[in-house]
Amino acid sequence: MTQKTSLIEKESHTAIHIEWIDFLKVIATLLVIIGHCTYYNIQSPYGGINLLEYSCERSLTSKLINYLIGFIYTFHMPLFMAISGMCFFLSLQKREQSFSYLVKSKWKRLLIPFLGVSTFYSIPLKWLSGYWDNSVNTLHDMLLGQLFLLGNTHLWYVFSLFWIFIIFYFIEFFNLFKHKWIWGLLLLLSWLGRYMEASGMGFLGFAPAMEHLLYFSVGFYVFNWINNNEVRSVHFYLSSLAGLFIFYLIFVKCQPLFPQATSAAKYPVITLLALLGGSNIIGLSKRLSKKMRSYKFITLLKNNTYELYLYSDPLNYVLIACLPYFVSGCFLESNATSIFLFLIRFIFTTAGALLVSLLLKKIFKRKQMI
Repeated sequence: MTQKTSLIEKESHTAIHIEWIDFLKVIATLLVIIGHCTYYNIQSPYGGINLLEYSCERSLTSKLINYLIGFIYTFHMPLFMAISGMCFFLSLQKREQSFSYLVKSKWKRLLIPFLGVSTFYSIPLKWLSGYWDNSVNTLHDMLLGQLFLLGNTHLWYVFSLFWIFIIFYFIEFFNLFKHKWIWGLLLLLSWLGRYMEASGMGFLGFAPAMEHLLYFSVGFYVFNWINNNEVRSVHFYLSSLAGLFIFYLIFVKCQPLFPQATSAAKYPVITLLALLGGSNIIGLSKRLSKKMRSYKFITLLKNNTYELYLYSDPLNYVLIACLPYFVSGCFLESNATSIFLFLIRFIFTTAGALLVSLLLKKIFKRKQMI
């Protein structure tokens, strides 16, 4: 692959470092963790949990939090994929990558952590939480649901990203991005992948890879423009996000206005929200990154973003499994309880994942997992 050069700071011969991207990774990771802090019902043919029987009618606060999480879900994973595209662009400033080198490096950085975290961390914690209590064949459901990605697991992103690197390599190899039609094709593939995933065809993360290849490519090709242009005020980006949230409520969540609209009919709206929501978070991160550099906790998070993603969500299942011992009845009917549980889950999963990361790094005496 050949790439146009840009004004990029090279801190050493082995690393290319952009401050605002590091901070952007922190924001994106925290958005993912927040997005995992409201579910109480996860059902699939390969296991699940259900605490909704305890919750009854949700409070207004709980509903608002769910709407906010739904809005975040429209752009947080596309943003993650765009960041991966930006980082891939940066890695190519360091060295050209042959196909064999790409496969080997991504196997080490993505698939080995996927297998390790799934087998020795995520699956055991879900088992302890009772995730497979109703399974007829627990081992079968564990393998297909968690390792073959036919069930529910947050690690789909890792396997999907591996496929994206492979597909993107060949698109670049054949220089297809010189044709404008490739972007239309990527858009159609994104909608097709979303449809396949919604239909339960998520085998080995290939359908989500189709859905998110578009955003990876956008991140790769707009990095120079983003990096070399000034950003607007914090107020501008927060106002834009507020406007997009209202747009989301009207065009995605408001069924009375669009009673005949199917999920597939909303794909163009979801794509627009993904691009605009992600771009506002990028601008916000660029604006705030220099102000946040002096905070040691932010530096700690910067050094553990990937690990936070890997280790945070399984802790939710442990916490949810313990809830019936501490709450009873319709616990989400209370505004105070809804907020309290949301904050507890966010703090517990973030702090727990960070502790796991630091402990493993100390054990293996490594500064970075990837």
